[in-house]
Parts: sequence; structure tokens; C-alpha cells
Amino acid sequence: MRSLSYIRSVLKQACISPDQVTFVEARGTGTQAGDPLEILSLRSVFGSPTRAVPLHIGSIKGIFGHCGTAAGVAGLLEVICMLEHRSIPP
Repeated sequence: MRSLSYIRSVLKQACISPDQVTFVEARGTGTQAGDPLEILSLRSVFGSPTRAVPLHIGSIKGIFGHCGTAAGVAGLLEVICMLEHRSIPP
């Protein structure tokens, strides 16, 4: 699982522990096989029995479907709005 080692590497380079991450914008494949695997992967990196704060997972891609560029831009705008309003939408 290359993406897991990549996520761990990025966290290490940023000197951030997985417990400090409170929001992840998931890819959201929209498939019965892909979405559960993505959640399991995120849990393996960010989940822990000692985690004090919840990890929020969003995926705006469901609104745009497989238009990757639009979903990427919308995801970035979503995170900017969350930071600006200090709130995570349902």
C-alpha cells in the first residue's frame, strides 16, 4: 500500500503526529470495494486507541463524480471555508 507509506512520510516530514490531524478529505471512489478500503487505510494511519479527538472524513467528490479536477478544487475550497469559519460541515 504505497499511499499509506506516503501519508506516513508526509506526516513525518511535517513533524506532525497522526493524532494531530482532525480532518481528511477522502478520495471517495464511490464503489462498494474502494470506499471501505479507503476508510480502512485512513484508520490504519490515523486511528489509535489513545486518540483524544475524532478524525473527520469528508469527500466532496460525490457531488462532482469523476471530474477529478473539479473535485480537487472544490475539496480545497471546502477546507479553506472550514478554516475560515472554524467549523466542519455535516
